[in-house]
Amino acid sequence: MHFNQIDKTSLKALPSAFVDPDYEISCDWNRYSTPTQSLNLIGKEYKKGKSQFKDPNDFFIVSLLVKKIIVRNIKQNIVHDPKQNIPEVIGSPNNRAHSLIKSEKNIQQGEIVKARLILSEICNWEIFDKEKLIHLKSSRK
Repeated sequence: MHFNQIDKTSLKALPSAFVDPDYEISCDWNRYSTPTQSLNLIGKEYKKGKSQFKDPNDFFIVSLLVKKIIVRNIKQNIVHDPKQNIPEVIGSPNNRAHSLIKSEKNIQQGEIVKARLILSEICNWEIFDKEKLIHLKSSRK
């Protein structure tokens, strides 16, 4: 999660962190990756629409329990979607753990907003540093 997607006061993920124009949220399945491995992989990805790498220092890692997503009935599907290219594509690294949280087809706008809010409430920090967040927020205004 990019530092701009975290509320500086509450230290919680903002619902906007769970927004994607294609109604898909990219994530890693912990069966195949650790939080540290996921964070390191971010530094091998290009920024969206650019040929410039993301800075992993700008990111923190959260986890979501699939069971909580299902129990809350927020009309999201979780799909294992490994990325595998031979040879590996620069800026889009291979990732066995890659998965997607996808909104169900024909989901109503109100349900999308509800899903974003619930995902922000049920996520847990795996890699997070309050001091680093405060520094990033104040130095990059």
